[in-house]
Amino acid sequence: MYKNIIIKLIFTFSLLNMPAAYSNEANKQVRQNQNKGTVLITGANRGLGLALSKHFIADGYHVIGTARKPQRAAELKNTGAQVEQLDVVDDDSIAALAQSLKGVPIDILVNNAGYIASLDRGLESFKNTSRKDFLYTYNVNVIGPVMVTRALLPNLLLAKSDVKKVVNISSHGGIVDRPNVPGIYSYDPTKTALNKITVDLSKDLKAYQIAVIALAPGHNKTRMGGESGKLQPDFSMGKAHKVITGLSLEDTGSFVGYSGFSIKW
Repeated sequence: MYKNIIIKLIFTFSLLNMPAAYSNEANKQVRQNQNKGTVLITGANRGLGLALSKHFIADGYHVIGTARKPQRAAELKNTGAQVEQLDVVDDDSIAALAQSLKGVPIDILVNNAGYIASLDRGLESFKNTSRKDFLYTYNVNVIGPVMVTRALLPNLLLAKSDVKKVVNISSHGGIVDRPNVPGIYSYDPTKTALNKITVDLSKDLKAYQIAVIALAPGHNKTRMGGESGKLQPDFSMGKAHKVITGLSLEDTGSFVGYSGFSIKW
């Protein structure tokens, strides 16, 4: 009789603990996925930034996505990303982000936030681009990535990845010699400048095991790229995600396309 009671107790105890065992195993798997690292993507509430966020989250990374107006970043929040406020032309906003993330390791920084005043090209762009367009575009596309990278450098240095990464989203528009391709006067030179800064930054940060590259995402069908875009963000950013995760220190200073091909600029 006592033997049967003991057997029943053992069986009941086993049943009660099975869910916990499975739960602990599931939690362990979640923790392992999150250990891939943390990626911070600026301008992640739509377009390329949103698509790239989804790919990194699907791959098990923790994503911090920034938006100028987080209250309008519902789709980004629904991905599971951590949403932070950031306006890359506002020094107070940049400082607030750095303070909010103080002590948080960042393995990959993607300077994606960008601006284009108009899709006009050639003579139309030359005639219609205002001084305000020139200055604001340069402020967002060139100075913004510099200031954000500088503010978050302590976070990059905290990361335990063998190679930390800074990815500046550039453009084929940054290529100086593009025969028969009319330019966008306020936009294209900002990407040329960003490419130059990428090269300079790659030299200065290499000693800290930080690889810095410029990446051209191709012409995507987004609000910024327009309806004539040949690529869908989910496709191009899926390719870009693989390029970014595969970067080594030997790649630092390079300018590549979304699928990894080298670009002379």
